Amino acid sequence: CCSVIETTGGGYVLAGWTRSFGSGGKDVYLLKIDVNGDIVWTRTYGGVNDDSVIPTKIKPVS
Repeated sequence: CCSVIETTGGGYVLAGWTRSFGSGGKDVYLLKIDVNGDIVWTRTYGGVNDDSVIPTKIKPVS
C-alpha cells in the first residue's frame, strides 16, 4: 500500500492512495514531512479510474 522514502535534505516522502479527494476512484497520494513530522506539501495524482503507486526510490538531484 505505501512507501516511505527518506529524503536527502531531511524528512520523508510518504506514498500511498486515497479515495477521500482527487479525481475519482483511488488516487495516488504523496505527502512530504520534515524531520519534526510537520507537513511540507501534499500532492494527489490520478484520473477517473483507480490509480496506484509502487515502492519507489528518490534519486538525488544535484
